[in-house]
Amino acid sequence: MEQADYSEAQRGIERMLEKNRRYPRIAVNCPAEMIPDNGEVMRVTCYDISSDGVQIHCPEAVTETVYVAGLGKQGGTGTRVHLRLSLTLNGEPADIKMMGRLVWKRKIGEGQFALGVQITDIMGGSAVRLERFIEESMRPP
Repeated sequence: MEQADYSEAQRGIERMLEKNRRYPRIAVNCPAEMIPDNGEVMRVTCYDISSDGVQIHCPEAVTETVYVAGLGKQGGTGTRVHLRLSLTLNGEPADIKMMGRLVWKRKIGEGQFALGVQITDIMGGSAVRLERFIEESMRPP
């Protein structure tokens, strides 16, 4: 399948999945740090976020050091990760710190992957900041 065909097919799948989501996804496209249990800081991009999950984009090298739920030799649950990112809330930076598990992976381009992170815990005031960010982002202009 050519890249253009793949991208159009992927957009169709994403539109279908969006209709079935329990929580709205907000496009953010911001830099983030993903830190698996081994402590290695990995630079990734947060593509979208909701109150229960995050989609991150990363180079293939990142995917070679973590595992996704049900895939590979580990099976079972995916790698547990800490995520740190900064969103803009009311024109000010809002740091978000959370923990999650990798639950899906897909190739999105040459040497690039998307990873799905299911949020399992949000630290300190990050939960309030994330909910405010989502509410603010969904407000009509």
